[in-house]
Amino acid sequence: MVTVKEQKEKDKSRRESLGKYLYNLSQTCFTAMVIGATVSFFLTDVPLSAFIELLIMGVVSTLIFATMANDVLKK
Repeated sequence: MVTVKEQKEKDKSRRESLGKYLYNLSQTCFTAMVIGATVSFFLTDVPLSAFIELLIMGVVSTLIFATMANDVLKK
């Protein structure tokens, strides 16, 4: 039988793991989309519109995942 204290510890551990996962997802989106788009823009002949779209998508997805992680960890 699981006690209330053990259940709370498990829930806390799950929230922390999910928060870390979402922060890592945020970092990955930033690295892949924002940094990748910036580097490819300067090294290759990428159209400006494609660069801007990827940059905006990267920033937005980074902010969404970071906000989600923050909300999960605040509970």
